[in-house]
Amino acid sequence: MKYAYLVILLILLQSCAPQVKRIVATDSGSPEIIISNFTVKETHDLIVNVFLSGGARLESDNEVNIIFSKEMEEGRAAGNRFRDSLVSGEKGNLYRDEISFFLLKTLNGVKVIARLSIVKQLKNGQISRYEETDNEENNEFQNVLYELKKTAESKK
Repeated sequence: MKYAYLVILLILLQSCAPQVKRIVATDSGSPEIIISNFTVKETHDLIVNVFLSGGARLESDNEVNIIFSKEMEEGRAAGNRFRDSLVSGEKGNLYRDEISFFLLKTLNGVKVIARLSIVKQLKNGQISRYEETDNEENNEFQNVLYELKKTAESKK
């Protein structure tokens, strides 16, 4: 019963907190950019090089879809374990961030759409994945995409 009160209190506190607005509204609802004067292959190679050099692990890779993962910092992982134990009663023992990139050729260049997910591995080996919908996290990643675009444009 005390957990129910704690969950209700946390929901109330979170709903009363000021919400961070997204820095840009996109068609997909996810962070995205358009890189002009680049081919899909050049954009793909740039993304792979930047994220591998930043310590991400390449999980899946094809011409138009790239998926990276990175172990979550302990502070965020602890927060997710705490939240999961309150909400579902079961916390994961391994948390990682996963970033999926979708590359689409457009008339203006290559559109890069990024989806952020949190992946947790449960003690029984099952994997649970849910999309990151926090505006603050999406804003942070939108800025990463802007930096990626600057890097691409400086190479042309």
